[in-house]
Amino acid sequence: AIGGSAAAFTVGETISANNSGATAVVVSVKLGKLTAKSVNGIFNTTDTISGGTSASTTTISAIEELWND
Repeated sequence: AIGGSAAAFTVGETISANNSGATAVVVSVKLGKLTAKSVNGIFNTTDTISGGTSASTTTISAIEELWND
């Protein structure tokens, strides 16, 4: 889950975390939940994430790992 407004993040854009340095690609954003793939690094709840093309920023309030073979 993410804090603040996530509506400005766009599907396909790369997001990056300010503290951990983790990156990922946005798959979907709805109801305060951002889903990402191609994760490099480990996101944590002290991170603020930024969109590479939208320039949107928000905090991470919870993390759920999902695996899809």
